[in-house]
Amino acid sequence: MDGAHGVFMMLTMMEGIHITAEGIAAEQRRGKAVADLAKELGVAHFVYSSLRGAGQNTGVDYYAAKEAIEAYISELELPATVLRPTFFMDNLNGFNRPVPEENGGLVVNLAVRSEIPMSLISTHDIGAFAAIAFDRPEQFIGRIVPLAGDYLTPPQIAEVIGQHTGLPARSNVVPLEQVRAFDRHVGQMFTHFNESPDGPLDLAALRAEYPGLQDLAAWLRSIDWKP
Repeated sequence: MDGAHGVFMMLTMMEGIHITAEGIAAEQRRGKAVADLAKELGVAHFVYSSLRGAGQNTGVDYYAAKEAIEAYISELELPATVLRPTFFMDNLNGFNRPVPEENGGLVVNLAVRSEIPMSLISTHDIGAFAAIAFDRPEQFIGRIVPLAGDYLTPPQIAEVIGQHTGLPARSNVVPLEQVRAFDRHVGQMFTHFNESPDGPLDLAALRAEYPGLQDLAAWLRSIDWKP
């Protein structure tokens, strides 16, 4: 960082395919270490990619680690911008990738009730907003910026994927008990999604700041998503 104008920090609590208490503690430790270095070296602009839900007393363990990092950045009085992205569209190309069915269709498996909309963001667009923040420090230093590019229920997500692929697609509600058995921390997150769903963000205002902000259909096209 010596001589750098700005620092963009995105951390993970993942260890392999699981979230662990050790991983959460390591993320918090690393985040504070990076913030300390930025303070020591006089970095002019620190951009931290946190998550939407930080500061909401959600009961999700790994959210609390990001809350602590945000608070530490504030305590250090770093010239900072905090981005708070929502559920990654990119998860649909990984952890939540739609599964082929015998009839040639696709199933989108999410542990979210069918009537609950989810805010979605492309990880590419998180980077785009970080770049905009660095370009416009006078507008972004001191701001907390929640990020999303679309707001869809699981059936609507399946519909968009079906339209993109030309295949029949449907959503399936994965039982929370099944998710908790796989990873209790992921279970905490999806429990929060179901019990305290976030309202929609002002997508028009976000697109005014970044006209290239992708909705789900645009993201699928951008990566040429295929089953």
